[in-house]
Amino acid sequence: MLVLTHDDRNGHAQRVRHLIALVVMTVTVAVAPAADARESAANVVSRNGRVGPLQAGTSTTKQVIRFAGRPRRETFETVENGAVMRFYTYNCGHGRKSTYVFDADDRLANFLTTCHSWRTANGTRVGDDQQTAERNEGKAATPIQCGSGGPEIERTGRAWLYVSFVREDGLVRGLAVAGRNGVLGC
Repeated sequence: MLVLTHDDRNGHAQRVRHLIALVVMTVTVAVAPAADARESAANVVSRNGRVGPLQAGTSTTKQVIRFAGRPRRETFETVENGAVMRFYTYNCGHGRKSTYVFDADDRLANFLTTCHSWRTANGTRVGDDQQTAERNEGKAATPIQCGSGGPEIERTGRAWLYVSFVREDGLVRGLAVAGRNGVLGC
């Protein structure tokens, strides 16, 4: 049994406080980069079908709810070729929204957003000017043949990423990901 005198106990208590402070600082430093990495990757879309931590073509409605919470609105619509798709819509303020679209197999097929919190893997955000978006994406915007006919940047990988400039002011209006199972388009 260890018996501490008054002087030893004060010294011991001080060493324990220093040790606790050191452990807390070490854990904070070790965890902070991981938290920043998760936060920075949370709202990123890519040409390979990445939608935050989700993946077009494989993520389910349950995984979207786990990531984004319950949708503000859920609708079912008949789209091209008579396919019935489920739409989850989330508001992000100032009339902006993100929409997750699911195929008949309950897999994420398309994602569309006008929210400023989302960005492409190259850093392009809703509200960026066209020159910045073209520089970030390494590709010039071209006119599209459907919808508004406005210019957009299309990037292709395992899926398609669209940076849309439908606004008259030439700023990025929206970002979209279309998985190989997506049915929205021209």
